Amino acid sequence: MMYINKLPSVIDWRLNELMAKYDIKGVDLAAKLQISTNAVSRMRRAKDMPGFSGKRLGQLCDALNDLIKESGQNAIITPAELLNYTYSDAA
Repeated sequence: MMYINKLPSVIDWRLNELMAKYDIKGVDLAAKLQISTNAVSRMRRAKDMPGFSGKRLGQLCDALNDLIKESGQNAIITPAELLNYTYSDAA
């Protein structure tokens, strides 16, 4: 199958959704990651996954999980939960 003419599958970035679900504030995530609140805001607004290294993606998950734990909630966010993949088999 030629992939040039195929409709692309979609990978949605779910950071904003997960931050809302677990009531994580951008300023708190920025502090954990030692980045600016503007950088967190850009990550939240992204429709597609930002270009992260595996190390940075792990740091993001660690920071999210630390904030969830500090809030008394019991959940673990994995890299897979930050993504939603929709396969398109239409040509």
